[in-house]
Amino acid sequence: YEFLFETTTVHNFSRWSPQLFEPSEDQRHQWQIYCELGARLNGAPSWEIVDHMMVKGMLGMMVGPGTGCPDVTPDDAYALLQDEHGPMRMIECMVRVGPYGDKFGRNPEGLNLEKLREMDQGADLGPLQANRLPECMPMDRIDLCPDYILSDLPRLEAGLEAAWCYLAAGETLKARELFGGAKGGLEKLVGSMGEADAASRQAVEAAAGEAAQGEGFCMLAGGQTDQALSFFERTTGRADSPAGARFAALLGRGEALAAKGRHRDAQLCFAEVASLEHSSRDRAARALLGLAQSSLALGDGDAAGAARQWLKVVTESYGDTPAARQASELQGNL
Repeated sequence: YEFLFETTTVHNFSRWSPQLFEPSEDQRHQWQIYCELGARLNGAPSWEIVDHMMVKGMLGMMVGPGTGCPDVTPDDAYALLQDEHGPMRMIECMVRVGPYGDKFGRNPEGLNLEKLREMDQGADLGPLQANRLPECMPMDRIDLCPDYILSDLPRLEAGLEAAWCYLAAGETLKARELFGGAKGGLEKLVGSMGEADAASRQAVEAAAGEAAQGEGFCMLAGGQTDQALSFFERTTGRADSPAGARFAALLGRGEALAAKGRHRDAQLCFAEVASLEHSSRDRAARALLGLAQSSLALGDGDAAGAARQWLKVVTESYGDTPAARQASELQGNL
């Protein structure tokens, strides 16, 4: 797809150019190599999984409520893509949701990849339009936090919550996909908000930071304890990490240390999260549960008594969190 010429063209156009050479049987496309590297680094079983995750994550930000295709779901859009694999699916997504696209069938006269492949000379979409900035900005000042941007926050938060649910169920691949989609969407939302509405921006930054740590929790759930610990330590070692990312990473670091049997070090992480984290009830509850479990593992003094106190706080003050069930079960065994 001819991106380069769009920087110098005097006409709006869209054109697909077929590749000149096919790889031999013992070769791969460059994009397949990148996907394979990503799969091996992240513990995915095949490059196809990474290929699918990237496209689905992209569609999660391009269609649905608050986008130019509000009545199209990511799954419906994915099923309509022409190719089975490869970067042209990303191009097709951008073409179809763009100003000249078919909106995944909602605008039958619009462009899609199948139509472009049938056009030997591409599609001439007319001359460039001069002086469009006033048309695009019919206001004296730019609203840095418009409603249509904030309206996407519930969807992204629901995706983040779903990622945690899949992770708890052992579905690490699906959790990775949802964490990645939520991270990209939330970071994009933060970038769109500018400095307006500090409280809203802080909340979105916290959610974005939490989503960014999802990869580490997926590693931990998949038994990659050392990799997970290194992942979390990279965030906790940065002074500029947002609060959401820092507390999520501290919790993950504590759980990774506990998995390695380093319960004393884990206690320090859990204690910091339990005492200072006020933005996420789930994280605070998990930190208290971690404190109880680490104390029992160490067996210091009246470990059972200390554990009972922390577990009681979880069940009574955080009864609506997933950690409450585990705390209740552990209480019954003491």
